[in-house]
Amino acid sequence: MKKVLLAALLVGAQLLAFANTTPAVSEKVLKSFQQTFQSVSDVTWSELDHGYEARFTFNDILTRVVYDRDGVAVKTIRYYYEQQLPLNLLTKVKSSYSSHKIHSITEVTTGDATDYHITLETEKTWTMLLADQSGSMSVQQRFTKA
Repeated sequence: MKKVLLAALLVGAQLLAFANTTPAVSEKVLKSFQQTFQSVSDVTWSELDHGYEARFTFNDILTRVVYDRDGVAVKTIRYYYEQQLPLNLLTKVKSSYSSHKIHSITEVTTGDATDYHITLETEKTWTMLLADQSGSMSVQQRFTKA
């Protein structure tokens, strides 16, 4: 009986410790988040030096949003695959890198600027592209697979 009670106390302490790691998010930030994002799942919050970060799934896309303490979204990061890439970029990547497969995309929006970090793959290489909304692209890095 003592072992069961001890185990229950340990589990309770772990749950309490986990609950205390979730920051108290300000009302301004929560209101801004709820006005912008509805029907999200798996929301977790982190406190940053300058605000808060929400991580969640929205329209089947893993998303991170950084808010300042006043509830203003200062950065949005979305992780997705080629199906969500804007068509002007998708067609340009496919025509310029026809022998490559699009592995993943990280979209970073700060203010009015959106950058797309596109990872391409071949059997022997990885290529990291940086693209912007207008379709400008540049190779940032190339790696040879081991």
